[in-house]
Amino acid sequence: MVDVSVFTSLVVPVATNGPSQSTLQWSEDGQAFIVTRGAVYILMPNTGINFDPSSVKSASSIPSTNRRVKGEALSWYRNLIELEKTPTHHWPFDCQEWATVSLGSLDMSWVSITLSPTNLSEGLCCLMAALNTNLEVSLWAPSKNYLTGEWSKVQDVTQVIKDYGDMSAAAVQRTLNAQVRCISWSGQTDMGEGKGCIDGSLLALGNRAGRVIFMRLARVDVGQRLQIVASLDVADDWITHLAWRPWVETNPGSFRASLACGTADGGIVIVSVSVSWASDLPATGVYPRLDLKLLDNGRTCCPCDGSPVTALTWIDSKVQAPILAYAKPGVVYLQRMPSNLSLGWDGCRKLILQLQPVSSSSTPFAAVSGVLYYVHHDALMVSLFDGSFHMIHSVSTSPSLDTRHQGLRSEDLTGYVRTVFTLAEEKVSFADANRISGVFDYDGAGSIGWLHEKCCPDDLSYKHDAKHAGMFIVTQLWKDDNTILEQLASLLLHGTDLNVAPSCTLRGMFLHLREKTFLEAHQGRILDSLTQPKGWNDIASYSFLPSSSVVSLSKSDLRHAITAALFRKRDIRSCRLKLGVAMFCAQVQGIAPLFEHLVADLSTVLLSLHLRVVLRQLDGFANQLEGNARLFVHYWVMLCRLQDSSLLQQEAASLAARARLPADLSLDNGDLQEHCPACHTAIPLSIGGSAVCTKGHSWTRCSITSFILATPLVRTCIGCSRKALLPISQRPTSESDYFAWLPPAANSWIMEELLEAIISCTFCGNRYVRVL
Repeated sequence: MVDVSVFTSLVVPVATNGPSQSTLQWSEDGQAFIVTRGAVYILMPNTGINFDPSSVKSASSIPSTNRRVKGEALSWYRNLIELEKTPTHHWPFDCQEWATVSLGSLDMSWVSITLSPTNLSEGLCCLMAALNTNLEVSLWAPSKNYLTGEWSKVQDVTQVIKDYGDMSAAAVQRTLNAQVRCISWSGQTDMGEGKGCIDGSLLALGNRAGRVIFMRLARVDVGQRLQIVASLDVADDWITHLAWRPWVETNPGSFRASLACGTADGGIVIVSVSVSWASDLPATGVYPRLDLKLLDNGRTCCPCDGSPVTALTWIDSKVQAPILAYAKPGVVYLQRMPSNLSLGWDGCRKLILQLQPVSSSSTPFAAVSGVLYYVHHDALMVSLFDGSFHMIHSVSTSPSLDTRHQGLRSEDLTGYVRTVFTLAEEKVSFADANRISGVFDYDGAGSIGWLHEKCCPDDLSYKHDAKHAGMFIVTQLWKDDNTILEQLASLLLHGTDLNVAPSCTLRGMFLHLREKTFLEAHQGRILDSLTQPKGWNDIASYSFLPSSSVVSLSKSDLRHAITAALFRKRDIRSCRLKLGVAMFCAQVQGIAPLFEHLVADLSTVLLSLHLRVVLRQLDGFANQLEGNARLFVHYWVMLCRLQDSSLLQQEAASLAARARLPADLSLDNGDLQEHCPACHTAIPLSIGGSAVCTKGHSWTRCSITSFILATPLVRTCIGCSRKALLPISQRPTSESDYFAWLPPAANSWIMEELLEAIISCTFCGNRYVRVL
């Protein structure tokens, strides 16, 4: 029998859910969400993360003495959200018609979740909308530390739907409208490089009334809350599945997406949605006014045939027309949408799944638990609840389940998965089924994760929930070094999605870069990827918004201009990804010296870029400065003069002249000089790192402003452990003297807007968390 590579084998001590595409999901913050009956487990691999090592736990229950198991075990940060067993809404109080009966209230459990794009919570992370068996939807958000801290319920979404309904309608109609069967959060609208962070995502909810409700986040006095923006009746039966296609920009500021809706009677309806912003609205906020239009009443893609839909997803390619993939018992359908990019085939293809007998309960009619598309192979992998995997080849040109296809064969993949199951569990027989309830991709190059539960369907004895236990597995089905290196080069060169955290973008690469043998074999290609394109270490080659971008705008717009310049540029994003890879490789013994100098060079470049971005944006306010704001600009110019960059020093001198600062800039002004909080002696000016007073007291400096940190109320980057001052929006209301130890230059509106503008670490680009 073949050897297997297993990176994680983690027991999940609760009963698993039925098969669903939402059982396992990745967030844009790099966290894995695992949905079980009693809890939602939140895991994050520790690769590329440098925060609180005591919270990291290894996750491999397969004995290390087993010679057939290869691969170094992954360690994970762990968190969970427990289910509230008491129903919030008692439907019989609203209506006692049989159509509104909810049997799920008898034994409450989670059904599914959907995750928002990142940067939407108060801590600039993802939000989670959750659906339970009582057909209730709730909104959840992390408080201070999304990595290991508490997640709390922030909104009862079902109550919002109840309040929105037509009070003159019949009670049964109002109740069915509030009983949600499925949820799906769209991706983010991409305004492009150099544009502000504007939220255009929508949460779609399908209910028992055959209606789809569209909701959007809005800022209110108590934080962010979901509000209904539109609704549409699309069917006469329950909506059971929803799937968003990514937004496509049709005109500047206007985007269009398609929402596929699966119904209980087997029909599929596609709704076209358009969102846009008024042309005179500057992109200066996360929640500006949004115009939403439903371009049609839904067009039928698949007629109702009584066969239930078990999976629904979009397959998108930049060079191919979009394909809607959906599954029914024993069959997978591929429906190509009309497009000018259509190549190879049109219409609908029907692919009948074949039996793969790995256990006594194997059946091709089992429900689908996961659908993964591999671009490099142009192949679609479908996993079923019975533990079998089915590979559809040549999806773009001529879809086929031909078992004679060279390369990735369905039988081989199913056999490999069964082997992993046998090694992970104890005393497995042919009567035992490896019921897989969810699957997700890990690296895009053959490594996947799944959640299974060992079950013997022939055993009809009762087994209560306390005896049920699932197992979370991360394994490598196949490996192609060339594909991995091509993906790495592409990620580092193009910068990928500007919204996704680097810890998520580089997750798959870190899985392979942990291997010393892989690094030694390909260190030349990896170093080439890190040093491309030519001139990457010259800050003059990086583009920014012009300094005049904030002229005639309000002071708060300085915040959005800095955010756009620092976090909405692909070349700077690419530089941060390179730093993340170099930092990770520098931790591998024997290879470290090759990458340590790159870490130093990239850190210097990113620091210079940070100083230069703020410098250029302040140039627009040069003639409006007074009081402490003028002192802060004086301080910033002094910081720029410490850098060994002629370009930065020239621009600093230009700003000093425009702001009419003293010709002989120095810290002699007492309003600029920092003093040691312990002994009150002067502290020499320096950038980043630590500061030491004349008596030897050492203080960590803020990575954003370079002021010393003499408070435990700070935020910490999970990637590089750098610390920074909290913005006003995250400070406790009792901390009125938060800047008491700092010079007057720190107590300016520029300082406040700068701290608000930095949404992620300016060096590695990862998220900040708070400990206190």
